Amino acid sequence: KTLQYATPQEVLELEYSKLPLQVTVALNS
Repeated sequence: KTLQYATPQEVLELEYSKLPLQVTVALNS
């Protein structure tokens, strides 16, 4: 790959990894 595109799942995983506490609270609420 010369250009790398993130798949929607990869984008979600990156966002979740940045916000572990907020995601945990959101899922548990």
